[in-house]
Amino acid sequence: AHRPDLVAVGLVSQIDPLGDEGCVALHGALREHGNRVREVRLHFSEARGPCYARYLAQRLHSGERYYLQIDSHMRFSEGWDSFLVSELKACPSQRPVLTSYP
Repeated sequence: AHRPDLVAVGLVSQIDPLGDEGCVALHGALREHGNRVREVRLHFSEARGPCYARYLAQRLHSGERYYLQIDSHMRFSEGWDSFLVSELKACPSQRPVLTSYP
């Protein structure tokens, strides 16, 4: 991101805390970002599918101006935040939606 200071993250993790050591370590590293990273963590046995996970993620939105939802298999390119904002500003609608399916 060009402006990581303006990015807030809502994270839904559906993991095995005993078998997904890398994910558990990542959670510790995320704490340094304070309230800019909000998380719901579920044991994988409690997972109810991607639609429910997206619902939980949407509940983490705290009124930020923009909202981007991705899945774990997505990748970012450099400057993705500036690019998406410029795409939105180029739309004639008052409430544009950019959508894609990878």
